[in-house]
Amino acid sequence: MIEIVDSSDTGRTGVHAIGGWGWVYYRERYDTGVWKERGYTLRLMEDGRQIAYTEALCKQNEWEESARRDLDGIEPWLRTLRVLRGGPRAAGVERLRDGIDTARRAGEELVDVDAWGTSLDTWLGEFADALRSSATSEEMSAATTRSGQLHYGTLARLVIERLESDIRRSQLVALAAAPDPATHPIPARWELPRPEFFSGHAEDAKWLAPYVMRHLLEGWRAAQEMKGHLLVAAQAAGVTKTEMHTTTGLARTTIDRLLTQS
Repeated sequence: MIEIVDSSDTGRTGVHAIGGWGWVYYRERYDTGVWKERGYTLRLMEDGRQIAYTEALCKQNEWEESARRDLDGIEPWLRTLRVLRGGPRAAGVERLRDGIDTARRAGEELVDVDAWGTSLDTWLGEFADALRSSATSEEMSAATTRSGQLHYGTLARLVIERLESDIRRSQLVALAAAPDPATHPIPARWELPRPEFFSGHAEDAKWLAPYVMRHLLEGWRAAQEMKGHLLVAAQAAGVTKTEMHTTTGLARTTIDRLLTQS
């Protein structure tokens, strides 16, 4: 059970929810004013990092029961959310995507350095430092020419390829960790984390359910793309086609086609 704590409990670790009953602030579309009504807010946290957010309007004697339903509904999805949003031991898909954006921008900014040997000024040096710090030693070595010159475009491409592979792997893990959405649907009013002083319109909220489902569909696609390679590896390991059919449910003709194509 996810515990609800007061916002003053700043040292709390592990999974918990910061929340309470009070004023809920919001804006109406086409209205410049900020409105408020009584209700509660919940910030789902893990080790000081916000994972998700929700709020609802209600009476004071109703908020704890309603908040508990919200938390009970999201709890089966915690493992998937850790993979996608990041946690103590994982970067999270969003951080990986930020890394891709940084590497892509650096490669674009440093193109003249590769082509003409332009010296690194303060501006270009920041991009070069960011790109080098995100690269592995193997990537640095592969992007270095025989003359010892680091080719930043090559390095950016290698970093992006690795991070894109990490995203696909994370989406596969998220899919494997997800509960059956037929029996445990994500409660519709949970959102991606909001800034602490969010004052936008309710329509501007970024909803959690479609965000998660898009990533799970990406994971499903990645799993489908691996089918042929898995079957080839299974065959090489001595698994018979009959076992493949029984285990996967794939038709024997499909197994034969995937083995041939892979």
